[in-house]
Amino acid sequence: MKAKRLLALVLSCCLCSSASAALAAPKNTDTQQLHSVFDAATVSRYSHFTDKTYVLPSGYTIYDGMDVSSKDGTIHWNAAAKDGIAFALIQVGNRGVKSGDLFQDEMYTAYMDGAAAADIPVGVTFSSQALDTAEAEEEARFVLEHVKRDNVQLPIVMNYAYYDGSGRLEQANLSQSQKTANVLAFCGIIRDAGYQPMLCASRDFLTNDIYTEQIKQDGVQIGVAHYTTQTSCTGYTCWQYTGSGRVNGVSSDVSCNFYLTTGDLIPKHTVCGFQDVLSSDWFAPAVSFVFRNNLMNGNSPTQFAPHAALTRAMVAQVLYNFSGRPAVTQAAPFSDVSDDQWFAKAVAWAQQNDIMSGYPNGTFGAYTPITRQDFAAVLYRYSNKRQLDTSARDNLHQYQDASAVSSYAQDAMQWAVASNIISGKTATQLAPRDSATRAECAQMLKNYLTGVASSLLS
Repeated sequence: MKAKRLLALVLSCCLCSSASAALAAPKNTDTQQLHSVFDAATVSRYSHFTDKTYVLPSGYTIYDGMDVSSKDGTIHWNAAAKDGIAFALIQVGNRGVKSGDLFQDEMYTAYMDGAAAADIPVGVTFSSQALDTAEAEEEARFVLEHVKRDNVQLPIVMNYAYYDGSGRLEQANLSQSQKTANVLAFCGIIRDAGYQPMLCASRDFLTNDIYTEQIKQDGVQIGVAHYTTQTSCTGYTCWQYTGSGRVNGVSSDVSCNFYLTTGDLIPKHTVCGFQDVLSSDWFAPAVSFVFRNNLMNGNSPTQFAPHAALTRAMVAQVLYNFSGRPAVTQAAPFSDVSDDQWFAKAVAWAQQNDIMSGYPNGTFGAYTPITRQDFAAVLYRYSNKRQLDTSARDNLHQYQDASAVSSYAQDAMQWAVASNIISGKTATQLAPRDSATRAECAQMLKNYLTGVASSLLS
């Protein structure tokens, strides 16, 4: 079965056990859940994508979705959403079936942008041909590198499949233990990065070629591809029931899926280990972005403090870290910054490069919360220092409090609004002199580094 057709997604809490668990065969391989017929009550579910009715276990909320790769061509995502697509799994890349090289899917970025614009939650898939744990880990790192700027709310999926007898995976004739070890290696790295890992495969592969129960016990979720109206498999969270669905907005046949959950499609779980940042929070993608790109840490390992103010010292440190922590030859000339303070070098660097300055009384105001307009001004000066284009301007007339922008911050705020770095707290209030919260600054940094300053991340 083609790799793009293998899918899953799941959003239950991740069980944290070691990916190095013993790889011996389960004691009761002939009674694995995947072999069983449903022993629970069932419900009928009609899919207008195939004009067929399917039998699923009862007691779940069922969501409709699709998984796509470049084979599906241009997709009109708003049309797909209106047609009932509640989620999408988007292929980020694959390992060559013959060559073994790693490739990014050429439509990945366009698909991610389109789904986001249509408010369709996404997970990502990678079509693996890993022959050993080293290759599996290489694949996982490849995926993490390519998704770090994106809002991946659903699982990262390892598609594992044979290719008509000619692919490198099938030709290698690996043992079940080796294939299981490869899955655990891939999924362990994904889990350690804070994502929900997923294995997706055909019913036959899950039943005969891998130790599925052992993988599930390691916190990896299972998706099954079985093109029928009543699968004999159980224990799955997502069922890919066709490879030839018809969805508005997609010109080709497309794989369609049922996702079963007892809760919301996007559950309220924590982000990056921070107990005060839930996946449902508006700032969750921004917090994930700044944390994964080493721009901002939490106030503790479990607290990001999204609603706390970001201080001027913190802002200096963020940009200093992002710039590679260059050598500083002179101490900061401020009475409230001593050489032994954690932010001393960052403040000195920011002052010497005309990115931040102090107050007339000779202080820097290290612990003073930064205002929204001052944060925009800092990014504006930093952009000029990095020789980025800062010519864009918005006249701010849509904001009733535009006159509250200080004269020194006029160009910066007009540029920041025009560049979609900052927006109003409401449709008519820009609140330029309000203190910027850590959540707001995380969002502005994400907007900045995925927009006008995206070249700085490459």
